[in-house]
Amino acid sequence: MANRLVHEPAYPQSQAELEAYCERLIEALHRELGGRLTCVLLCGSWARGEATPPESDADITVIVDTVAKRLNYPTMQKGMTGYCNPLK
Repeated sequence: MANRLVHEPAYPQSQAELEAYCERLIEALHRELGGRLTCVLLCGSWARGEATPPESDADITVIVDTVAKRLNYPTMQKGMTGYCNPLK
């Protein structure tokens, strides 16, 4: 387990909590990226079925077909409250 940042939110505590977060994340990505969103992948211990809450974070890979110069991070962040803090 890596060192956690002071402001980092709690990790998912259950499969249901992870799934709810992923749904919110995908909705926010669809709103922001539209047709550019190609794929959202769950990786790491949760994907392998080896997660050990509360130590396991959510590893997500987002694939887009093109990258804009600037994304609307405040809009995306509003829909992604939970386990990530997008970089600005």
